[in-house]
Amino acid sequence: MSSDKSSTSRQLLEEAYRWRLTLEDGNPSAEQQRAFHAWIECDPNHAAAYAQAAASWEAFSAITRDQLEDDVSASVAYASDLPGVDSVPGREVGWRIAWPLATAITFCLAIAVGWSLWPGTEALRDAPPASLTKYQTQIAQQESIILDDGSTVLLSAGTELNAVMSTEARQVNLIRGAAIFEVVSDPGRPFSVTAGRVEATALGTVFEVRNNGGAVRVAVEEGRVEYASALMVAGNQTDVLSRRELSPGEYGATPGNATSDVFGTFENDDFAAWRQARLDYEGATLSELVADANRYSEIPIIIRGDRERINEITVSAYFDSTDIDSMLAALPQLFPVEVDQLAGDTTVIRIR
Repeated sequence: MSSDKSSTSRQLLEEAYRWRLTLEDGNPSAEQQRAFHAWIECDPNHAAAYAQAAASWEAFSAITRDQLEDDVSASVAYASDLPGVDSVPGREVGWRIAWPLATAITFCLAIAVGWSLWPGTEALRDAPPASLTKYQTQIAQQESIILDDGSTVLLSAGTELNAVMSTEARQVNLIRGAAIFEVVSDPGRPFSVTAGRVEATALGTVFEVRNNGGAVRVAVEEGRVEYASALMVAGNQTDVLSRRELSPGEYGATPGNATSDVFGTFENDDFAAWRQARLDYEGATLSELVADANRYSEIPIIIRGDRERINEITVSAYFDSTDIDSMLAALPQLFPVEVDQLAGDTTVIRIR
């Protein structure tokens, strides 16, 4: 990415936030409104940038300063230095304007536009290329692997992940399934696992990450993990991250039927219970259970019915992963569903 393109992207996002500030927190004149529409119409990228700014702005109504990185608070001063901010109507609103503007710009530039836009990253482009390795387990299979940095990963059944190792960072993308990470300490190279809209960064630790049917869970056995999740606005994922540190015995989760995160504690025996062929659920959605079951069943399982009703059905129980048939047989006794075996070897769960 060239420096000219980097400057253009940064400038565009800053312009979008200034317009957001003008239109939503001020009293825009007819002339300002006409200018805004002209700005939107002159380039298709402008509308996309403004939509991103609007979603991220709204996300800050659901987050506290304590949930954000400490150094972001300093960006309030940065907002005051942005060209044109002094002339924006309604600036006297103060904190309500300056904090969302500053933090949103900081986060969106760092996350959405890309870390490579910031000073000091030119040298990183000359570093040795990162190595990408893909791992995948089959139905009902577990496998232990050792990453290039020496960290150990135990993959659950039907799990798929990619690992990218570079001289600056260690990044894993858990596409589906579950895995336990025993991370080798390397302060100069952060170890992060991304699953859905969640990113878990190890601070020298042993932790589990699950990604089942859109539901993500991070549980810590040893050490500490930074749990970061993208905030949702009106069902849309924003570029704003909420951060929280997890200690041993704690978990963070994004349930499949919710837009907010859930945090709690667990017993030691419940950590990664799938190692002992036990599938534990506490308030999990039916979709999550089926996604889990499909990692252990040779016969595909699907759900049919109204999506809203499907998401309303939650499960608090445990099952034997070696006996998926018994799990399916028990579902109609517990929930308003029917389980049918179709020709072509497909199991269908229908909502009654």
